[in-house]
Amino acid sequence: MNYTEFVAAYNGKATDYDGAYGAQCVDLIKVYLDKVFGIKPGSWGNAKYYWIDYAKHTRLVNAFNRISNTPSFVPQKGDIMVWNENKGGGAGHLGICTGEGNTSYFYSYDQNWSGKEMQREKHDYEDVYGVLRPKDQSKITGSTASSSVGYYVPSVKWQNGSTKEIVYADSGFSAEIGSLAPREVAKCFGKKGSAYCVQYDLDGTNKHKAGFVKYAGGVTNAPAGGRNYKNGSTTETVYADTAKKTTVGSLDKNEACLCPTKTDGMFLVIYKVNGTSNYKCGFTVYDGGVE
Repeated sequence: MNYTEFVAAYNGKATDYDGAYGAQCVDLIKVYLDKVFGIKPGSWGNAKYYWIDYAKHTRLVNAFNRISNTPSFVPQKGDIMVWNENKGGGAGHLGICTGEGNTSYFYSYDQNWSGKEMQREKHDYEDVYGVLRPKDQSKITGSTASSSVGYYVPSVKWQNGSTKEIVYADSGFSAEIGSLAPREVAKCFGKKGSAYCVQYDLDGTNKHKAGFVKYAGGVTNAPAGGRNYKNGSTTETVYADTAKKTTVGSLDKNEACLCPTKTDGMFLVIYKVNGTSNYKCGFTVYDGGVE
């Protein structure tokens, strides 16, 4: 698993890696170290000790460089940012940098900051020690072998306003397939024209549904791209939901499109509707060569 795949898998989730004290910022870093770098952290203490005791942990030293914050410093994507004891009630804090920012601010994925779940957050540099930077940057950029099929993209949080939002099967808003309740939260995986592709919980189940909405839901920079999906030698049914209750269309033989993520064992695809400028999104059973 690389950085992009990690974000796609864990963003929006509250992870309690060690089963102690619930979902803490340290749990996010522990699962990041485990899944992306193959490092299984021990009981290394509160967040600040990932900086203070860095030299005591051979696995960290072998895999990361410790870089102090300076007035000209800007973190890179994949860096682990470490805050001092002035954050977290004396425990410090940890986040995974996105690579966005400048010398005044930066963004990182944090757990137990504005919410328990992993979310993209904006920070200034107050109380920052610095970062632990991965020595093997292929873990962040992705390996050469997987670059030919592209990468799953991290979702962006979408939140509805004070009224019900209609969900459509297509970016032209011609066919209603559902709705989102006021203030309901979803994941945005792309934008086509003025339409946002969102994935949300299918009521009363542990499955999910996808479609296009008009409302931006706070999304200012929608994800773009995904893995390069190519259908096989038969027509592939596209479902609105991973429960396969509603069909929204199909992919032609050998049709190519983008697959931004995998959900519930199915593949979310965004594809162009034949003979139009509109797009549809939905879930397929066939993996289209992305895995």
